[in-house]
Amino acid sequence: KALKETDGDILCFLPGEGEIRRVQDTVGTSLRDVRGRLGTGAPTIDVLPLYGALPKEEQDRVFAPSNLRKVILATSIAETSVTIEGISTVIDSGLMRVPPFRPASGMSGLVTLPLTQDRAEQRRGRAGRVRAGVCYRLWSEGEQQSRPKKMMPEILDADLCSLVLTSAAWGALGREDLPWMTPPPASNWDQAVGLLKMLGALDGDGRLTKKGVEMAKLPMHPRLANMIIGSSRVEHVDRAEGVGVASLLAAIVEEGSKSRETDIRKIAEEIKETPNRPFSKRVLQLARRFQKGSDPSDTVTDTAKAAISYCSQKGLTLEGSLLALAYPDRVAKNRGNGTFRMVSGRGAFVDETDPLSKSPYLVCCELDDRSGDAKVFLGCPIGEDEIEDLFGDRIIEEPYCAWDRQNDRVKSVVRRKLGEMTLGEKPLSAADASHSVDVDTRVSEALLDGIRQKGVENLPCWTKESRQMRARLRFVRKTLGESWPDATDDAMLAALPGFIGGMTKWKDLERLDLFSVFDFILAEAGHDRRELDRLAPTRMEVPSGSHMLIHYEGDEPTCEVRLQECFGLMETPKVAGGKVPVVMTLLSPAQRPIQITKDLAGFWREGYQLVRKDMRGRYPKHYWPEDPFTAVATRRVRPK
Repeated sequence: KALKETDGDILCFLPGEGEIRRVQDTVGTSLRDVRGRLGTGAPTIDVLPLYGALPKEEQDRVFAPSNLRKVILATSIAETSVTIEGISTVIDSGLMRVPPFRPASGMSGLVTLPLTQDRAEQRRGRAGRVRAGVCYRLWSEGEQQSRPKKMMPEILDADLCSLVLTSAAWGALGREDLPWMTPPPASNWDQAVGLLKMLGALDGDGRLTKKGVEMAKLPMHPRLANMIIGSSRVEHVDRAEGVGVASLLAAIVEEGSKSRETDIRKIAEEIKETPNRPFSKRVLQLARRFQKGSDPSDTVTDTAKAAISYCSQKGLTLEGSLLALAYPDRVAKNRGNGTFRMVSGRGAFVDETDPLSKSPYLVCCELDDRSGDAKVFLGCPIGEDEIEDLFGDRIIEEPYCAWDRQNDRVKSVVRRKLGEMTLGEKPLSAADASHSVDVDTRVSEALLDGIRQKGVENLPCWTKESRQMRARLRFVRKTLGESWPDATDDAMLAALPGFIGGMTKWKDLERLDLFSVFDFILAEAGHDRRELDRLAPTRMEVPSGSHMLIHYEGDEPTCEVRLQECFGLMETPKVAGGKVPVVMTLLSPAQRPIQITKDLAGFWREGYQLVRKDMRGRYPKHYWPEDPFTAVATRRVRPK
């Protein structure tokens, strides 16, 4: 339509290189069809791409004078950076590609978004830069009004690692040392500083190291720069070969995988086998640029040959070692079923059908940013020996204690760890324990975890008496207020560490003295067992001389006693300093309840005669006096 309705050259704005290539193919096919129908009478039109990674000679064709009409397919680079003579028409897709920072991969990704209003106006202005022009927008006016007016400053949503490295090279050690138009987020800045310290580019004070100076000179992300600089550290590899393969890997990561293949080794192999494919050409071109940037005097220029040499002579271990230098925080150990745990502590996964799921260790180059475990889109196996060689100085040994549910005991081992990733473990020996002052604490914490899992109520040391004491504590707290301690599971767990020293098995807890635990809980609250005994006694004496057990497990304290033992007891016994009456369950000679009351005097006056009449017939040998107030209480059938 634009070719028919306008003259002059046409500038088409597309979001990225992939769209440019597809449109170029489609337009080229259409023009060939037209020429096939019209023959020599058909117009000849140049369809030219324009994007940042395009080789210079191809970019020059866009700006060179020509007798042919041009259709220029461009990214945002043509919005402001350049002036193209002869443009009379703009076709705007209304899309833009931006690189928000992706913490999951540690690098910037690309997302396609609707164009903002200000950038749409900027693009429209390209049509009238040198002559009156026309702009075709591929969206409605209503959509235009609903779009954001301005683009958020890129610095607010960008990976700051390269910026922080450059700032350090200028001598600016902190975010506040530079005059920003829009200050970057402190969290993003701190993340970048932490990564650069991990890579060895900055020292503890944030100053550039010798390696950092080298990294700042390379035209790539600091992660990839660290890989190329560190390629000479990999053992048994020729330096030129290492730099060549590192440059190729860096180019693949930078370019991004265009296939469903997750194993970067296979992508490198495909590039080796099909070097003339557009993707292969772009990767190889970028790899050569990286390689030359790392050492201008390097005589090795064909990165593909270096990769071929590596594949044929060294096997498949070099790539993982190199990529681990770029992603030391993304080295991961297999946890089974395609899941991995990274040095950073985060989980990652690949499809169980992916061959990478069987790798004992993996370097995760590209991840998504979903919650939970991150999906690996690009990775590479690495051997444990290579991890030892590269990060041996960072590997630590530390005791690890955890509750072993299957064996009902604390499992105590020494773990070899790189960050949050466990390489291996061995049983904790006495010698190991002697070198760690906190082993006893860790064992106790693990045993406590086991008690939590199995439940405080299920401890093997409970007795009737200790359960009663717990119930008494709860009763006093409920009745007399919060000055009295709580005897909940949490309160007991908080008190237990001082009483389980030397215990490692569930069976060991049989010897735990819960009375001492409760005494400790009381003392911590400023009370003692004598106060508890006075306010919530375990037993009460009745007129017969018996000491009957008081139960505190329910809502009210209760006591069961034969009716004949209570003759002469005028008032209901009370606890909690006389505040709470004990619910009396009066029993028959057969120990069956015949009356439940907390008003004993009222029962003697109003209910006893009915009970006496009924019980005398059932138990004639037993003592049923007419006056319960004056009768002698007895534990026997009849008083002596």
